[in-house]
Amino acid sequence: MTKEQKDQLKEWNSTYQYIIEKSRKSVSNTRVSRKILDKEKHENLLKDFDFMLFFTLNNLDLVIGLKHLHISLIKNNTLEANYFARFISVQIYEHIKDIKSYGGLKIRRNIPKENIDLIQSFNDVNKEFSNLMNRVNTKLKEIRNNTFAHKEIEGFKQAELIENIDSEYILKVGTELFYLNMKFVEVFGKYL
Repeated sequence: MTKEQKDQLKEWNSTYQYIIEKSRKSVSNTRVSRKILDKEKHENLLKDFDFMLFFTLNNLDLVIGLKHLHISLIKNNTLEANYFARFISVQIYEHIKDIKSYGGLKIRRNIPKENIDLIQSFNDVNKEFSNLMNRVNTKLKEIRNNTFAHKEIEGFKQAELIENIDSEYILKVGTELFYLNMKFVEVFGKYL
């Protein structure tokens, strides 16, 4: 590994660790809400915090996967990069499906109708999730079903798909999802 690669690795690792630590703290803070809020009085709010915790945990997993994929790519470790790309593909696919159903329907239903700006913000960010899913759905679903979840017992097909995964593309899509998640958190924070 060259000095430039080592410096790049150190810089990225530091950035990822910072994001991971912030996410970990967010998980801890969100978990406290269950202890503070009265279950009967704040049932809907607790459901929203529960979703936020679910969302944050998914985002934390995504960042940890992106970190290891990125490091593997910098180190030119194709085997590991390929593994993390498959893992992240499944995660992206499932996460977007979950966010579309929950963020698009359940949360929006609870926003007062007169809060037009917030409803529009939710609509906009959900449209971005839909656009991302439409762009990557077929490829991610194929990876999910045939290389990671191993739904088919077709070794030759799996081997070919695994060999042809574009890890840099998955890193790019995962990073795009991360930033989109941050946008969603910002909108969700206005709702809470």
